[in-house]
Amino acid sequence: MGPSNVSPTLSRAVTGSTQHQAAYADWHTRKQMEGATLREEALKGKSGRNLPLIAVVDDEVIVAVTLSEILRRHGLDAVWFNEPLVALAFAERVPLDLLLCDINMPCLDGIELAAAIHSIQPRCGLFLFSALADFATVKDRIVGSRLPVHLETKPLQITVLLATLAQLLAPDHAPESASCAEQLLRA
Repeated sequence: MGPSNVSPTLSRAVTGSTQHQAAYADWHTRKQMEGATLREEALKGKSGRNLPLIAVVDDEVIVAVTLSEILRRHGLDAVWFNEPLVALAFAERVPLDLLLCDINMPCLDGIELAAAIHSIQPRCGLFLFSALADFATVKDRIVGSRLPVHLETKPLQITVLLATLAQLLAPDHAPESASCAEQLLRA
């Protein structure tokens, strides 16, 4: 599951027609669900250190993949999605520690996705980000939703992201939170 699943040839081919784009979207969603199922199975059989699991959701694949790789390199377990509905289906089966999500996405925006995940996993931390010009409206929507959301603007500053994640994850990972937080802040 990742950028290696998308060949440059396929990427160029799907830009030509809406029909091809729809077929590619269907193929990519199936691949993400297959990856999510494999991930779920791996988590069931996982032994040893229990890392926090973070779902990274952004409709821009490069952003989702890059953020999840940064998190992995800093000692966190991350799975990425570029389709909010696929991320929601995953969250219905696998416990998440944190949702790291863009707000402006098709089908289901980040605030709606956060609300849906929070309703099934109330202990899941919520970190949303946005590059929307009307940031005041975004803030108002989040306040109105009464969700416990941390909100940042794009572009994300990695040091701020890692420090915030350490704070958001600390209560749920008490024995490991100090070492996890220290690792994140050292980076």
